[in-house]
This record gives sequence, C-alpha cells and structure tokens, in this order.
Amino acid sequence: MTGYISGALSLKSPKAIAAARGGTARYVVQRLLQALFVVWAAFTLSFLLLYALPGNAATQKLQTSSYISQAQYEQLEHYYGLDQPLLTQYVKQLTGILHGDLGISVATGMPVSQLIGNALPQTLGLTLLALLIALTLAFVVSTLAIVSRFATVRRACWALPAIGSSIPGFWIGLILLWLFSFSLHIFPGVGDGSFAAMILPAATLSLRTGSLIAQVLTNSLDKEWHSPYMQTVRTVGYGRLAALFQQALPNASISVMTVIATHIGELLAGTVVVETVFSRNGIGRITQVAVTSQDMAVVQGVVIFTAAVYAGVNLVVDLLYPLIDPRIRNSSRRGRK
Repeated sequence: MTGYISGALSLKSPKAIAAARGGTARYVVQRLLQALFVVWAAFTLSFLLLYALPGNAATQKLQTSSYISQAQYEQLEHYYGLDQPLLTQYVKQLTGILHGDLGISVATGMPVSQLIGNALPQTLGLTLLALLIALTLAFVVSTLAIVSRFATVRRACWALPAIGSSIPGFWIGLILLWLFSFSLHIFPGVGDGSFAAMILPAATLSLRTGSLIAQVLTNSLDKEWHSPYMQTVRTVGYGRLAALFQQALPNASISVMTVIATHIGELLAGTVVVETVFSRNGIGRITQVAVTSQDMAVVQGVVIFTAAVYAGVNLVVDLLYPLIDPRIRNSSRRGRK
C-alpha cells in the first residue's frame, strides 16, 4: 500500500508532470515532422515524374493552338521558367511553396491557389458527405453481421463488404446515374448547385471506403464480441445492442479511425473519376484537365494539397489515439521510462 501511495504521489509531483508534458511535446513534434516529410516527398516525387514526361504545358498549348509561333512558345517557356535546369526549377518551386505561392496555371493564367480555392467547396462537401454515407453503411452492416439473430442476414453482411470493395467506382457511378437519374428521375445527374445533385456522386465515392471500413469494423467487433470480458458484460444484464454499443464499439473504434486516416487520400483521389462522370467542377475535375494539358503547376498544387490533407488527418488521428484508448497512452509512458 505504501508503494502504491508513493507511486501515486510521484505521478502528481512537478517533476513527473514536467516529464509527461515533455514526452507529449516530443510526440507532437515527431508526428509534425513526419507530416511535413510526407508533403515534401509528395512534392518531390510529383515534380520528378512530371519533369520526366515528354513535353510540357507550353508544347501542349502550341500543339492545340494555331495562333502561337515558335518565338511565342519560347517566350512562354521562359516566362514560366520551363527552360531552366531541373535543379533551378525545383528550388524555385519549393521556395515559392514555402512562401505560399503554388505558381500560375499555364492553361488558364490563374494562380493555382485560386483555382484550388474555387474548387475546394464542391470537393470538400462531396468528400464529407461520402464519408458520412460510408460510416453509416459500415456501421449498419457491421452491427447486423454481429448481433442479427438471423444467420442468413449475418452471412450476407459478412460478404457484402468484400463485394463492394471489388466493384469499380466508375461502373457503380454509371449504374446509379442510369437508374436514379435517367430512368427514375429521382436525383439530378449533373450540376453543383443543390444538395440533391451531391447524392449520387457521394454514394459512388463512398462505396469502396465504406466497404473497407465495414470489413475492418466487422472483424474488430467480432473479436471484441467473443472476448472473455464480453461474456461477463452480457452476464451482468447488458442486452445484445447495449453490450455492442457501450462496450465493444468503443474498443473497436481505433481500427475505424486508422482506416479513415489511411484512406482519406483515396477519397480525394476518387473525386477525379466521380466528378468527371457527374460533371462536377471540383478539384478532381481540374486535376483531370491539368493532367491532360500537362499543366504542371496545377497538378503539383493538387498533389501538395492532397498530401497536406492526408498528413494532417493522420496527424490528428495519431494525437487522438492516446485519448481514445488509455492503453496506448500507458504503453507510450512505459516506453519512455
């Protein structure tokens, strides 16, 4: 007992509190540096890949227009710095990014940050709605797979996520477009101006992510459901749903957060196909146009934005892990001792 009391007092001592704060600060700094490294690596890799492609935006513009002479083409290359050595272009673009300048679009003449800013609300709304649909479907399917009293329903819910993750997104998008827009006339097939116009593209975008979340959540819930402590929980009077929601689900939520963090970039990447199919003017659409026209500044701007979102979400999730699961916090403390 004496040892326990002295240990408890030592945890509350100023020295122990300072050590805990120092450990937390180191953890945050490490994760922040990792996030910055991800963004830098994404920029560097995209720069090298785009530079290796034959031609550039100036040559693409010359080929598609009969009003640009060779002298105008050379002037255009010089204006955008496309005639400079590789290292010079790299340092110049990296320096501009560090100062918040993503460059100028060769195709439109607009700042890349303005292009992304104009398209961001459409893509952000679509992505958040898709994530909400994915979480809802995954929660319903996983719950039925565990607690349904009908064996047929449980087997079907175990099989559905694997089927959903194997269906190509563009194919399900065309099916939804044909069924609910062209045949039943329930939802509009194109447009950016209404919530109804977001339903079909969001449902298309949510299919793969929802299927992956359902697979992970079902397996995690099944593991928790058959753990020894759950037998005790049900013995003391918890119903099936109460035991699942109050005991098993919080312990299984870590795996769901991991899936969301690792697939947030995939959701943003999926907007390229979805916004093209449904004719939406978002980041995915401007990416498709920029790749076609070899508009390097726009492509790199989108890559940096996507990498920053991915790294930021993963950073937040990493910082939330110890708050959600005390076992992670305790293990990290033991590792620092």
